[in-house]
Amino acid sequence: MFQEKIRQTMSQTFKLLWQFKWYIVGYLIYYSRFIVEYFNPPAADDPI
Repeated sequence: MFQEKIRQTMSQTFKLLWQFKWYIVGYLIYYSRFIVEYFNPPAADDPI
């Protein structure tokens, strides 16, 4: 019974989020660029 309630809640949540998929994907791409640049800093002799 409790598992069915969780399954139903998750299903409804994903259906709601699916309407905003391009908004969410856009932010994921945007912030993933910052994360990549954070973990790959420029070299010491790299002209900025």
